[in-house]
Amino acid sequence: MPSLVIVGDDDGALRFDVDFAGMERAYAGPVQTVHVPGAGHFVPAEKPEAVLACLIPFLRGLPDW
Repeated sequence: MPSLVIVGDDDGALRFDVDFAGMERAYAGPVQTVHVPGAGHFVPAEKPEAVLACLIPFLRGLPDW
């Protein structure tokens, strides 16, 4: 199953380089990671346009089930 991970570059709770290191091994399918500048831990609430800008193309690229 393809996965999209959206991360705020200013997240004060999690550090992508530390807390997500090696996360690809936990997923069964390909993982796409998007870093959102100026967003903290609650990316959808803080930068909804940025989330939609990466979410919609990701969903459109999924195979039909």
